Amino acid sequence: MALNMLGGIIYGCAASACAALSVNPALGIIHRGDARALLFDLADQYKPKLVIPLAFRALDQTDPMTWSRRELRRHLHKDLILTKMISLLMELFQPFLPKINDDRLINDRGEVKGHLSWGDGV
Repeated sequence: MALNMLGGIIYGCAASACAALSVNPALGIIHRGDARALLFDLADQYKPKLVIPLAFRALDQTDPMTWSRRELRRHLHKDLILTKMISLLMELFQPFLPKINDDRLINDRGEVKGHLSWGDGV
């Protein structure tokens, strides 16, 4: 039971990372064909070294669910897991982001087409 619960928590962290960057969670890289594919990809980065060991260590505890939630929360905070997920997403999508970081409009060929303003119907 702890494995399922911890997996759900790490999927929630992955969903938060996607939401923070407004990235569609269906844009999976390894997983495909599911609205949560990218969440699965992100969570898989942490399940083998964090989630699975915690779930097995929880078996020795008197209250495994409480212990595993507390331990995962401690690791999420100490190891900056959400920050790392966001950084990973930024690294993955960096080649597809515009090379400028202001309000200039860029067409599909990367050409600057002016500035965004309220008079443009936005």
